[in-house]
Amino acid sequence: MHEAHQLAVLSQILTAMSVEALRGTDESFDPLFAELRPHPGQIEASKNILQFLAGSSFVCRDQERDDILRQDRYSIRTASQWIGPALEDLALAHQQVTIELNSVTDNPLIDTSR
Repeated sequence: MHEAHQLAVLSQILTAMSVEALRGTDESFDPLFAELRPHPGQIEASKNILQFLAGSSFVCRDQERDDILRQDRYSIRTASQWIGPALEDLALAHQQVTIELNSVTDNPLIDTSR
């Protein structure tokens, strides 16, 4: 489970690094998009990627985009939409495994308070 969580974070870091490498923009990760389509995983992924890009000198801002692509490549600008469901699935799996690991299945079960 721990490694899966690390890979989930790594996917978001690598997305931010891809935006920087392609001299992309952080506009696609604006909280507005997550609010309009409020999937918890997408909200989390957008927020994380935007934080990873905060202060980056490699990210192009609106005023700097006159001579290059007006939009980032589709796979980059939609990253939070496909990383998000994976984050939701991972959170659910983590919750279920935690419940199972902390549950009792032995027989007989005896409640000493009764």
